[in-house]
Amino acid sequence: MAFVNGFDCDVFVSYATANNQEIAPGKPGWVTSFRDVLKKLLDEGLDRRNASEVWMDYKLRGNEPFDEQLRETVSKSAVLLIVLSDAYLASPWCRKELEIFLETTHNGVSRSGCIFLVHYEPVLIDRWPGGLRGLSNEKYRFFQQERDGAPSRPLGFPIPNPENPAHQGYYDRLLDLRSELSQHLEKMGKPPAPKAASVPTASTPDVALAPCVYLAEVAGDTLYEQRRLARSHLEQVGLQVLPTKTYARAPEEYARELDRDLAGCPLFVQMLGRFPSGYEKLQHERAVAGTKEILRWRSRDLVLDDVPDPEHRKLLDGVDVKVMDFDELKRTIVERMRILSIKPAPAMDGERFVLINAVHEDSTVADEITRQLESWQVGYDVVNGDVPLRDLADANVYDALLVIYGQCPHEWVRQQLMKCREILLSRKTRAPACAVYIGPPDGKEPLRCRPPRVSVIDRHEASQLQAFINKLSAAGVAP
Repeated sequence: MAFVNGFDCDVFVSYATANNQEIAPGKPGWVTSFRDVLKKLLDEGLDRRNASEVWMDYKLRGNEPFDEQLRETVSKSAVLLIVLSDAYLASPWCRKELEIFLETTHNGVSRSGCIFLVHYEPVLIDRWPGGLRGLSNEKYRFFQQERDGAPSRPLGFPIPNPENPAHQGYYDRLLDLRSELSQHLEKMGKPPAPKAASVPTASTPDVALAPCVYLAEVAGDTLYEQRRLARSHLEQVGLQVLPTKTYARAPEEYARELDRDLAGCPLFVQMLGRFPSGYEKLQHERAVAGTKEILRWRSRDLVLDDVPDPEHRKLLDGVDVKVMDFDELKRTIVERMRILSIKPAPAMDGERFVLINAVHEDSTVADEITRQLESWQVGYDVVNGDVPLRDLADANVYDALLVIYGQCPHEWVRQQLMKCREILLSRKTRAPACAVYIGPPDGKEPLRCRPPRVSVIDRHEASQLQAFINKLSAAGVAP
């Protein structure tokens, strides 16, 4: 009995028999093993034993006519799960199963959103059947491939073994598939909500969308796995991640689809590895043209001398490529999205002008702050830590003084904060708001000086900087 009411089975597994051959007598083929593990995990995801019906046709098919019983089973399946391979594309039976599934509807809605793709081996998107366009070639990738064009090998081949560390990726991706598939079936199992009469307004969006980050496609097994983990982490913290589908490979079509997804993403992230995907330059050009904030990354573990392609090695060694650990990359993306997602400070009468005081080693932090201030239309003046703060404040009318505590010595910060204290005490009117900004690195000596009326802004709390700016009055006097 199916979990989803109105269907005979929940999941119909469509596959080519060539991908399910018995490697040893009495041992199941790859697809059979996959189906059996998925069935157990899906029951667990649906919170009860034998909750799901996962169906596959075990008969070897030649050129016989497509029988009516199989047609009925396909049309009365809630989900079509396709094991995509070259053999699948060559099978008339597989093409017929897809055609029949797409002919049916559920609650009057097309079934195209009920297709899940499991990639047994790499298949160029240009060869996919039309009904699969718009799906992803990365999401459920069950094969290993060091780089594009290299030989591939199915994960968990020939028979998956949970005690084999080399098969961990197989089970990790099955768990991801189980999670999305069980959520999809639960959603299908609920009765459609009645349509409520409403009067749409131009000022009210239909849904409140989460902030969106663009995580560019990658090449090679290592980067694929890291991108999968990064995507999962970002979604868990409440971010949307694009793209969700695979683009056409022709450069013009690729650029057009990329531009459409980029339009709603303030941050473009490009993960770079040992081998090029062939689209790094185009991706970067479109992000620059779209005036997006760009984060290009490579791992500290990547040895440039091991990169065989000289042009790609040059790209990896570029000054705009951040070299950091993978966990640091995830934290950086979340931090940048928190800042970029903050709505601009409300408009105020008059202008706001902020002095940023930093040593040379903290110039990168100062640059990040200036980008945020620009987005809020706030003026700024970045001055070196050697310039006397009191003289600057006396010679110019600043609404705020911001001292950066990053890689500088603690004693320098203490001296600058005491100068802020002197300035506040000497001004009866138009006293600037003062704050110290705690930048990277983490784990440095804690701040041991905080004069009265001097705020502390933590870089991990993006809203604190905006709150500080919002407190600046039109006259530039600290409240």
